[in-house]
Amino acid sequence: MNRSESPRRRALDPVKNDNDYVEVLTMSSPMVRLVKTQILPGQRSKVPVGDSMQGTLRGPVVPGRSVSFSDSSRSTSEVVAVQVTTEGVVNLRTSTSVYKLVVAEAHAGRLRSLKYLRRNYLDYNEEMPDGFYDGGHGMTFRVGADGKLGVSSSREVILVDAGKDVTLGPKLEMARKFIENARTLQEKIQMLAMFVSNSLGGSQLVPGSSMPGIVDLTDQDVDQRKMSGKNAGDILMLGHLNYGVCRHRALMFKYLADRLGIPSRLVRGKTSDWHVWNVVQLHGKNYVVDVMQQPWNLMEENSPEVDQYKRIFNRRGVRVMAGIGGRSITRP
Repeated sequence: MNRSESPRRRALDPVKNDNDYVEVLTMSSPMVRLVKTQILPGQRSKVPVGDSMQGTLRGPVVPGRSVSFSDSSRSTSEVVAVQVTTEGVVNLRTSTSVYKLVVAEAHAGRLRSLKYLRRNYLDYNEEMPDGFYDGGHGMTFRVGADGKLGVSSSREVILVDAGKDVTLGPKLEMARKFIENARTLQEKIQMLAMFVSNSLGGSQLVPGSSMPGIVDLTDQDVDQRKMSGKNAGDILMLGHLNYGVCRHRALMFKYLADRLGIPSRLVRGKTSDWHVWNVVQLHGKNYVVDVMQQPWNLMEENSPEVDQYKRIFNRRGVRVMAGIGGRSITRP
């Protein structure tokens, strides 16, 4: 949709479009810091490289407007272009300078959510913050007639936020107790994977059984949660689910592992179909943890069973297989 066609409702695609990524990131007036990183060749600026300005944004950052702050008289000249690097660094270019945009930690949930949507992984050092949401690889954004940003997906959108989800804190403490007697890091990882699996319906049920499978049980659970008062609509609290498939389990593993001192990655990609898994490190090697299929099994990076795990990443809007399981266990 062309933005000029309908000012009342606009679709934004932060996966394919850097302008949309930055607009989604900076909507709702977050607190940010702008650090000048370069004065363009042949240009002059009164503000030296390394200088910074910070405050609450007056409006979202879009090309064609200056960046101004509601709590300061300082502003940049008109933004000519924005660029988002593979690592998620946001650069703004004006007619004279280049600035790096740093979002305050209070708004880290949206930043990490967008990074994960675009790159399909969160790395070891990228903790899943409260306020993180995931609607699957098809998550989209729309700006309504009231100017507010909405999130939608063909699947339910999961919100991970202990401040709003009263069940997450107790689950974290239960997980802490569950693994406290583990003697090694490997045992902690395996026990945490089993805890997550057990809390979201257990391992896959025996094929041919008359009992409903995990997928059916998860669909039923999700439908029930959507009708409950605490999970109104399509946005569901992760901790409220009693059943979950790969996406819910990998999110839960990453959230708990980050808070239990177990460095882990969250990765979305393809095996035979779309899939989500985790990666951990032991003795300098990477291992895939698949809480949906074999939660107790740590699959070493050079083993044949890991070859099927292939991360998807986006290059100029085109989905490419590579980087972080099999080909996807190491960074691109």
